[in-house]
Amino acid sequence: MNGAVSQGSAWRLVIFLLLLHVINQIDRQLVSAFAADIMRDLALDRGQFALIAGLAFSGVYAFTALAAGVLADRLGRVPVLASGVGVWSIFTTLSGFAQGFWSLLAARPFVAAGEATLVPTATNIILARVDDRHKSGALGLFFAGIPLGIGSGFLIAGLLGPV
Repeated sequence: MNGAVSQGSAWRLVIFLLLLHVINQIDRQLVSAFAADIMRDLALDRGQFALIAGLAFSGVYAFTALAAGVLADRLGRVPVLASGVGVWSIFTTLSGFAQGFWSLLAARPFVAAGEATLVPTATNIILARVDDRHKSGALGLFFAGIPLGIGSGFLIAGLLGPV
């Protein structure tokens, strides 16, 4: 019974991490899906938007994912993930209040840094908490967040775009 309870809680954790992964992907899709609106509303040219959505996000994400993995090994997975989700949430909100190029450029790298903590910490948490017989399935479920988030992002953009 005790093993079933711990495996049940492990699967609830996997589902929670999956939902975070879906939200992570939705964020990325919505920025791209609403590029024309964002550029118009904030008076951005294509180069400015490319810097914000491209290098300022992806470059920081790539570097931070590596750093987050190292920090998780040293400081613990949960504190790194919790800090990342906090930073990601705060700076996503601040991105929504951006009034132009500089304010959005200042916020998006922090969104990337927060989001980048998810994959290295979540995969490690899953591997530590899920029974050996189910590790591959649990990781598969977690990584299903990528296509689910992309699809959800397109759905949301399609529904909210006309509004």
